[in-house]
Amino acid sequence: MLTVKNGNFVRGIAFESRRRMVESEIGKEEFGNYLRWLAERDPFWKRNIIAPTMIPLDSFLMFNDGLITRYYHNDVRMYWKWGKSAAKWVLTDGPYREFMRKKDLHNFFLRVLPLIWGLYFTFGSASAEIHGKRLRVILDGLPKKHLYLEYAVMGWVEGATILKGERIEDIRAASVTRHRVVYDFILARYQKNRM
Repeated sequence: MLTVKNGNFVRGIAFESRRRMVESEIGKEEFGNYLRWLAERDPFWKRNIIAPTMIPLDSFLMFNDGLITRYYHNDVRMYWKWGKSAAKWVLTDGPYREFMRKKDLHNFFLRVLPLIWGLYFTFGSASAEIHGKRLRVILDGLPKKHLYLEYAVMGWVEGATILKGERIEDIRAASVTRHRVVYDFILARYQKNRM
């Protein structure tokens, strides 16, 4: 039994999102083969994973890194693609589609982004600020520096921004350190009360 008192965990909803995407590309049987291979390296993966399952961060990163290596030629940009796809699934067909009712982009990111972060991770925080056409996303208190934590979350933000009807002119990494990631999304036409 895994106890979650202190530690860095990813909730099973992140696994479920990844499973759906990867299975659609490599097939259900091959995904099952991958999980069996992974379970030989990390006994955590011998169990069934459901949405509320608490997955140790290192196990989850191993899961994602293995997919990147085995099926995507070490292309770490897949983390970003998976983040965008996860936003589409979780906010349109998935369990958090009610969050799309927040009409205004400003309120959506100020209120929903921290909630979504907490539904996926037991560590750190996510916040957003909007100044003019700049949407700044801040991930703070990260337990380690890993491209998954940076790219998948920022890909999610890009996907959610597009779902909210905004066009993005530019995306810039403003600051990336071991425990903090800051990105600026420059929006094409954002006006606070437009939506």
